[in-house]
Amino acid sequence: MPANRIKLVCLVSLICLFAACAKQQEISGNSLTHIVLNDLNDPRNQVVESIKYKEYDLKNECHIRSSDQTLYCVNIDSAIISVENGAKFIYAVENGNELNESREKMNAHVNLGSLKFFKFEQVNDNKLKLISESDLISCGPYGGRCSAVTYKYGNGPELAWVVTTGDMHQGYSGSNLSAYTAMGKKISPFLDIQISYSNEGAIRGDEPDAIVQILDTKVTTVPSTTEKFFDLKINVTGKEIKKKKSSPVDFSTVIKFDSKSNSYPTNAVKKIYEGTEY
Repeated sequence: MPANRIKLVCLVSLICLFAACAKQQEISGNSLTHIVLNDLNDPRNQVVESIKYKEYDLKNECHIRSSDQTLYCVNIDSAIISVENGAKFIYAVENGNELNESREKMNAHVNLGSLKFFKFEQVNDNKLKLISESDLISCGPYGGRCSAVTYKYGNGPELAWVVTTGDMHQGYSGSNLSAYTAMGKKISPFLDIQISYSNEGAIRGDEPDAIVQILDTKVTTVPSTTEKFFDLKINVTGKEIKKKKSSPVDFSTVIKFDSKSNSYPTNAVKKIYEGTEY
């Protein structure tokens, strides 16, 4: 083959190769590629189809939820399948970030993220029936998402969610633990307890009446033979420092679920944390 023809063939081949690469980049950069379902068995896909969100934000890659004239950029963070008394259920968590009027995520301290829980019954392979859902929960400073951990709360097969939130500013820090589960058609909180506090970074050592408080609470489940809900063992430890004198804090108790209020009584712990703000 003549040298000129070889060069021509090579040039055409390179042009075709570049064109193919450009076409491939064009396809992979298509704005619709993110909605391709890679795992059709992922229960989150079924949950999204069942919720029927009215709007999808292509820029932020999330669904839009509106509450009290506030927009949230939300996605289904987790969906767990649970078999209960022969039926199949899906426990799903929706997390979100607050958006401004320009559809940008808000990150100021006063802005909060969102959290919402769902429980579906899997009627067949392609259809879910909504059993219960929670109100929209606002939590997480700086517009950040709240996370929830799935939790088995008692002797029955049903599941719940544990949510831990916290904040730290100007030397004060603290955190709170709450738990939610389905009670009829409503997913509601049945535990709300403060689990840490410290003002160590906010108190000056030369202030004569300053009281430094450092508190931590540990919550442990204790199987109950009589109640559907487990008992909870509570341990509060820490110290109070006043005029350079340190006094230890060491408190323990076991609290039982109150079926009348559908919650755990936490007044004893609230008294220890009384007056603390973060």
